[in-house]
This record gives sequence, structure tokens and C-alpha cells, in this order.
Amino acid sequence: MTTAAILLVNFFSTDRVSAILNDLSAQPGASELIISIVDNSMDACEGSELSRLCSEFERTFRRIVLTVSKENRGYAGGNNLAFYAVSGFDFDVVMVINPDVRISAGSISEMSGYVARDERQIVVPAVMGPGGSGDGRAAMDRWTGRSVQLSSDRRLSRRWLAYPGGHFMAMAKSLWIESDGLSEEYFLYCEEADLFLRMSRRGAHIATYVGLTVGHESGVTTGSSGGSKSRITLFHAARSRAILYRRHRELWVFLPAMLGARLAFALSRLPRLQESFATASGLWAGLNSAREPSYVAQGRG
Repeated sequence: MTTAAILLVNFFSTDRVSAILNDLSAQPGASELIISIVDNSMDACEGSELSRLCSEFERTFRRIVLTVSKENRGYAGGNNLAFYAVSGFDFDVVMVINPDVRISAGSISEMSGYVARDERQIVVPAVMGPGGSGDGRAAMDRWTGRSVQLSSDRRLSRRWLAYPGGHFMAMAKSLWIESDGLSEEYFLYCEEADLFLRMSRRGAHIATYVGLTVGHESGVTTGSSGGSKSRITLFHAARSRAILYRRHRELWVFLPAMLGARLAFALSRLPRLQESFATASGLWAGLNSAREPSYVAQGRG
């Protein structure tokens, strides 16, 4: 049986961590799953509740490991730490799952077997949500930096960059190690687009596994649900896009257009001055980040 390590990052979302653990525990082959949870909350109540959950499920999974981070490492740093915490264990597949995902139908175990058959693929499940069905991918408009979740039947022009949806993606352990995991240059947003661009140059591709369907409450873990975004979210959404466009030759030529579109968005928020400032300052921070990527190798913790 192919064994998967599932990485979960908590930030004040223990109710959703509990829900996804219940979903995973009901899966055939749950006893072979390795669960690695990182708590980015720096909150004693969150840590205590996660410890209770680990005790509750310790006999359900092969292993369940909790790591309490000393700082909020962001999405990339949290997942890298989650991988490092279990990297010495024997498993074949890495699955990055947001706590706001629910498993609707299908088998994690069978998806793991599908992933393991091709070590050059990044695999996403099918998605069912309020807006309809999706194929698990997202896409970014190269000209504006705007991102959308892809529906199953949508055809993309060359204007769009497709990449794995960050709420649930899976790959062979060897591919994760080869990629050095997610780049910690990004705190929120664009980590999975960056990962795909880096690994596509080495022959990696995206595949949708239709044998697993998940639901995703988009935006809950980033504070951008309900059609609104916090100032912190707006800052990092802008900062991450500026870094992504500067890092990758596929996007560099579109950098001026993206900056113009994001600044126009900032101006549209002028009646809410703090939101406008958050977007503009995020762009500035991204443009002034270190010129070379500093991917954090596994093992540094």
C-alpha cells in the first residue's frame, strides 16, 4: 500500500482541523496515513486543543505528530516544518491539505497510488463548491495578477498561468524533496504557483485525480472569505505577486502590467484608505525583497 504524509497548518482553525481529521479517519486505509500538524497560532488554547485532537486520533492513524511553531511561519514555512517533522518516517506521497477542505467522495489511498505512479506530477483532486465543479487547478491572469479557481470545462488562453490549487495538492515525496518544498519568500499566496513554475522546468506537470472529490470553503484560512479581505491579506496578496513576477521569466515581461492593475485596484479602495495602503505597501515590499530566491532547504527547521 502506498503511504501518504498529510501536512496540515493551523492558524486559529482547530474546528476545521478537527473536521478534516474526522474525514480522514473515515477513509479506507486511514491506519496507514501519517498526519503532521503545525500550529502557527502561538496561542496556548489552540495548542491545547490540537494536543487533545492528537490524543483522540493517535490510534486511528499510523502516526499523528504535532509541532508548535515558535512564530507564525506563514503557509509555506508551516508546511515545510510539517514535512520536516515527519521526514524521517517511511512514506511515498506528500499531501498538502488546508484545514478548510472537506472530503466529499473517493479514496485518499487510491489517490496516493495514482500519485506514486508518476513521480513528475503534482496531483489535485476534483472540487465541488457553491460555484460548481472544478478540476482542482487555479489560474492567474498574467496581465493583472488576478487568480481564479478553474471549472472543469474552462479552456484557457495563453494569457493565463494554470497551477495546482493550494488548498489540496499531492506529489511524490521525492519531488517534494527535489523542490526543497515551498519557498518561504512567500508568507501567504503564490507559493503553489511558484512551486509549479520551478518544477515544470524539470518536467513536472499537473494532473487532476477525479477519483477524489473535495469541498473547499475558499478564503477561510487566509482571511478572505465572504468577498472581503483583511488588510494583512491584501498586503500579502500584493507582496507575493510582486515577488512571483520578479522571480520567474515566464512572468517578468508582464510585471509592469500587473503592477498597474494592482495599483488601479488600490486606487479603487481609496474610500477605505487603510485597504488601499495595504495593497500599495505590499507591492512595494515585494519589489524590494531580496533579488535572488532563498528557498529554505528541508532540514533547517
